[in-house]
Amino acid sequence: MNRIVLFYKLCWKFLQRYFLEYFVEYIKPFLLFCLSLIFIPLCKFSPVFAIFAFLITIPVCCYTIWKMYLINYAIIPASYIFLKKGASISFKDIVKSIDQKSLISFLLFTFFLSLGVSFIFLLLFFALQNNMPAFFILLIAIWVFLLPFCCLYLQAFYFKKEKENYFDIIKKCYSKVNMECILIIISYAILSIIANIIPIISIFISVFVLPIAFISIFTFWYYSRLDK
Repeated sequence: MNRIVLFYKLCWKFLQRYFLEYFVEYIKPFLLFCLSLIFIPLCKFSPVFAIFAFLITIPVCCYTIWKMYLINYAIIPASYIFLKKGASISFKDIVKSIDQKSLISFLLFTFFLSLGVSFIFLLLFFALQNNMPAFFILLIAIWVFLLPFCCLYLQAFYFKKEKENYFDIIKKCYSKVNMECILIIISYAILSIIANIIPIISIFISVFVLPIAFISIFTFWYYSRLDK
């Protein structure tokens, strides 16, 4: 429990150092993404707007979603730099330093792997849909299977050793898990629920605060497990 408190303290210091820089980087593609969606509701008034939606909205959405994803991924190296070098590098420079080709290659691997796993789960769904107890057990098993991967796959990728392949990265999402990780996941779920209850500021917290907070916490935790 003391280690979890330490991770949260590190997270608070990390937010003090990097949140403003992160926000400035993230808000630009976020607003551009929101602005690009303006043509979609206008499509019902004229086919011309549908053309704009196709030519502008789709490319801009793809670009901004990737940019926001990249910025969130940059929280991981920023957290590591914060630990090792005292946050001497700006967040903007960290984003620029990311090897996007390597990241895209890994994401394509996880995408096709997810398609295969999803196909297996769909077959199980259809096979068990008339057996409710088994169906609910399957749902629970899917969540238990997915959570470590969803929370840790980018940390496992960033800290991968040169000799490790992508399957080794996936395995580490599960081999590193301990009770500390489970408690962090639970705390993330609780804070996400609370954030959605709070009016007005819930979007700000969910979009801008929780990602940087918990990506950094998971990174601090994962780094502490590297030799385990």
